[in-house]
Amino acid sequence: MDIYKALSVLGALAWLPPVISYFIKLYMKPKLTLIVHPQIEIGYTYNGSILNYDLAISAENKECLVTNIQTIIEGPNREEHRLDWQWFEEKLYEIDYNNEIGSTPVRKKQNAIAIKILKEYLVEKRVGFHEASFKEKYQEAIDATNQKFELIIRNSQDPESVKLTTEYDKFKNLLESSLIWKEGNYKAKVLVKALNVKETFNTEFHFRLSTNDVKKLQSNTDFAIKVLEQAYIPKEGFNVFWNWINPNINLAK
Repeated sequence: MDIYKALSVLGALAWLPPVISYFIKLYMKPKLTLIVHPQIEIGYTYNGSILNYDLAISAENKECLVTNIQTIIEGPNREEHRLDWQWFEEKLYEIDYNNEIGSTPVRKKQNAIAIKILKEYLVEKRVGFHEASFKEKYQEAIDATNQKFELIIRNSQDPESVKLTTEYDKFKNLLESSLIWKEGNYKAKVLVKALNVKETFNTEFHFRLSTNDVKKLQSNTDFAIKVLEQAYIPKEGFNVFWNWINPNINLAK
């Protein structure tokens, strides 16, 4: 091989590293690491059973777009509940008052759509979940009760009479019976899906609810029924204060 051919071969070979690097990056999939804050928030409102927590996500290999997060809860009697992602919140900045008051965080809350995770960058969000099966039953109940209430108004009947209907009674029973939280130990599995990635990323944690915790949450069912009544028969000066529980968690080993 003469010198010119050798140089041409070397020149062609010089393109291989960037080409190989390009295809490696093209087909490389992100790897996500999930970290849940040591303390979570549990509640019950007219939205049903609720779970909120702070979640940190980091991406290795390449950036990605998180498109869905679910939390699967296994309760004391091994009953399982799926909680779907509803919203996320991020802290934008803090207002520092330079006095004894301290500072106030300014947060932005939005509906759950997607979260972009840059490569080797840690993203921290507060994420909120509602129980999936309740949402479906709730929509059916509110649609049926609204139709009955509209009929009552069209017929110039007393709005209070909606409370005597079968539809209202079923709605009330749904709010009274849909609390999933019981005394005992829980296992939670966080499932995260990213766009164009087949793998589901996950992490697990455990927590416990006491008898007193459950009593506080059960009292929220009474508040939920008051909210229902207020929706159809408004009264001035109405206020509701939901009880929330903040158990500490243990990460699964």
